[in-house]
Amino acid sequence: MIREEELDCEFVRKEHYNVAFSMDEFEDMKKDVDMMRNIGGPVSEVRIYQNPEASTMAAVKCEGAVVHTYSGSIQPYKMVTGLLSNLFKKFPDRIKLFTHTPVEKIENNTIHTDRGTIIAEKIVYATNAYTFLLLPQIKDVIIPVRGQVIQSSPVDRSIQNSSFNYGGEYLSQIPTKKLIIGGARRFSSTAEINEIDDSILNEKVSVELQQFCEKVGGGRVELEWTGIMGFTKFGIPVVKEVDGGVICAGFSGHGMPRIFLSAKEAARLILQLNEAQITPSGFDQVRRITPDNI
Repeated sequence: MIREEELDCEFVRKEHYNVAFSMDEFEDMKKDVDMMRNIGGPVSEVRIYQNPEASTMAAVKCEGAVVHTYSGSIQPYKMVTGLLSNLFKKFPDRIKLFTHTPVEKIENNTIHTDRGTIIAEKIVYATNAYTFLLLPQIKDVIIPVRGQVIQSSPVDRSIQNSSFNYGGEYLSQIPTKKLIIGGARRFSSTAEINEIDDSILNEKVSVELQQFCEKVGGGRVELEWTGIMGFTKFGIPVVKEVDGGVICAGFSGHGMPRIFLSAKEAARLILQLNEAQITPSGFDQVRRITPDNI
């Protein structure tokens, strides 16, 4: 899609390192690889390293690392605005974008905003953690979780995308050589669950992220921000028809890899197409939410 749409979104294809600081975590990682192999997963792309090679490759002292090649990073804002720009060019009379227009409530197919009402044939609830504010029945299905991220000053070496502490912390290096580091929610008294205010920082999480930045050789912390993620009790996206529309939300902190197939399935539901025409490979029944499991 990035190539076809000619999007300038800082896409970089990289390896990904799952780094283990303890032998217990390393053994669990190897078990995960075995499980993936047993279910026919793409383990040909996976390599396992232990010390001293693991520490050298991960550029941080560790007990082991599991590396795969199907990883990458993008600048999501640039990708989304690039797609929007292309859509405006292709369909100038069919698309309208209303920014700074909060939706107050939805009744049937009528969207009530602070600037007036909109009547729609189909409504897509791509509202992730905030879906419950418009659809109260989703409150216990998609749970808000606040994530916190820092950006460091540039470092003088290249670092692959990495995750640590069972995914509790993670980092990515952007083209300017700066590091983006997130996680440390476990140090919050609430684990940041049901936190929906993204205008404030959790001080305990801030301290832990700064210390972790030093541990992995990051630079000075330049920026810090929060964002609200939508976690589901199944750990998989909610892509489901509701009265008057479709929900496409609940990516459990993994929106970048999950949104594309989820959006394709949402499009199928909106257009009421036969499954064979559009349902993407890999989007099987386990990814669909039914009335029973809601």
